[in-house]
Amino acid sequence: AGDHYVVTIDLPGSDNSNVDISCKDQQLTISGKLEQMQEDRQGGSVLRQERRSGRFSRTIPLPEPVQGDKMETDFDKGIVTLTIPKAELASL
Repeated sequence: AGDHYVVTIDLPGSDNSNVDISCKDQQLTISGKLEQMQEDRQGGSVLRQERRSGRFSRTIPLPEPVQGDKMETDFDKGIVTLTIPKAELASL
């Protein structure tokens, strides 16, 4: 929309306690740790179990100044939606 940015990020295998999001000086930074576990079962027995984990960090430059302190974050089933208001321009 015209007065804010909306950023959607897919982070399967993570929850909001493992993700850090900050917005400062037109830079949006997302970092954290992903942990995934996959298990194949047959009856009551585990046939195969895999566990993957790793850290990530991504910085995205924004084209206009924003109000990072007013950013809203919604975390739902591994999908993060950020709403970041654009900075109000001073009228001359």
